[in-house]
Amino acid sequence: MQRNVLKYTLFIMVTFTNTFRVYGEANGGENKDTQSEYCWQTESFTIDVACHICSSHETSLHPACLFTGYIEQVKCETSGVSIKSCPMDMERETKIFWQFEGVVIVLSLISGLVVMQRMRKLNQENIERIQRQISSL
Repeated sequence: MQRNVLKYTLFIMVTFTNTFRVYGEANGGENKDTQSEYCWQTESFTIDVACHICSSHETSLHPACLFTGYIEQVKCETSGVSIKSCPMDMERETKIFWQFEGVVIVLSLISGLVVMQRMRKLNQENIERIQRQISSL
């Protein structure tokens, strides 16, 4: 039992340590690349490219895509261009949710109609079977 706890603890520690290293937070000092990457936190900036969904290429290229799945390109005053994670587009997410709900409702109605049709057919077959049994007496 204690061995398993120790294994899981070590696994979690290694995972989080590697995650912090990727984002430049665990190594004490920030290098120039990390400073320009997060320049929007300390400098004034303008948005060059509006918030959009990360493509599969962008997801593998920019760590900012991992947070919300949306990024925007910003231009900082002194550091230059940087990629920043941005919040999800709630209108788009709401639209996708209601489309999903619509599909679920349509599929439910179709399934219900198929079940009712099958029940009618089975009931009709039972009635015919019972009539044949009665007529054979």
